[in-house]
Amino acid sequence: MFFKGCPLKCKWCHNPESQDPKPFSVFHESKCISCGRCLKGEVSDCPTGARETIGYEISASELLMEINKDRAFYEQSQGGVTFSGGEPFFQGDFLLNMLARCKEDYINTAIDTSGYCSTEILLKAAELANYILYDIKFIDPMKHEKYCGVPNKLILENLNHLKHAKTRLLIKIINNLSVILQRLLC
Repeated sequence: MFFKGCPLKCKWCHNPESQDPKPFSVFHESKCISCGRCLKGEVSDCPTGARETIGYEISASELLMEINKDRAFYEQSQGGVTFSGGEPFFQGDFLLNMLARCKEDYINTAIDTSGYCSTEILLKAAELANYILYDIKFIDPMKHEKYCGVPNKLILENLNHLKHAKTRLLIKIINNLSVILQRLLC
């Protein structure tokens, strides 16, 4: 499940449409057939998908119903749902609610996070989630702020707080970051 909203502005973001927390509309000119339907109604009236809304609001109950549609797959694969984004902790209270509901329904959960979030909410989430996928972008604070838009002090402090958590923790480090940056900066 991709959450919208992210406090980081990474130069190589693979989901830049998820940085803005609010839904917004986009227009794909190459898909437009000039039928005019979009001028008369909602974005969803576009038959070719030339007009698209990125993101939508959903209640916890509606999201849980959506998650449960894949229950057979989770049971067969022993998998579950991953909350990603954007940054799922950008909507921390909603994330905690979803983790608790999934746990009640015996659905495994993972959180894919930058760690740039409230320590209190992170530790509460660690009690509920099966996995935390923790993304370290830079150890060097100056590089982190330059390429991600925020300092990394909180991220590294939060990682330290997780060392006693009972959840499984997978630390992800971008190995080919220098290649990515060279492509971006050239």
